[in-house]
Amino acid sequence: MIEKSLILAPVALLAVAQVILKDQARMAGAAPDRIAYLKMLAISPALWGAMALAGAAFVAWMLVLQRYPLSHVYPVFSLSFPLVALLGHLILGERVVAVQALGLAMIVAGVWLCTRYAYASP
Repeated sequence: MIEKSLILAPVALLAVAQVILKDQARMAGAAPDRIAYLKMLAISPALWGAMALAGAAFVAWMLVLQRYPLSHVYPVFSLSFPLVALLGHLILGERVVAVQALGLAMIVAGVWLCTRYAYASP
């Protein structure tokens, strides 16, 4: 049986990293020019934290790939799309319209269908 927490870890880590990156890009967007923008990003602890989360997601994903067939676990990675949209809405105040929510729900349903029986096999 696949440990769901292990496979969801890289998805969650990358989703959180994306929200942090978006927030940092938005805050640094007030810089007067591109050089100042890059400098603001380079000294941002949050940006470095987001990169560390992305690195941790890579390590977690490699652990997943070491243990399970790619065809069973890769569909779960698609859950990053609805998770990023949800976090963007809750943390950044981004709007999610009905059609977008429907599409995101379809992704969740598709992942459920793809993985429903994959987890039963060794």
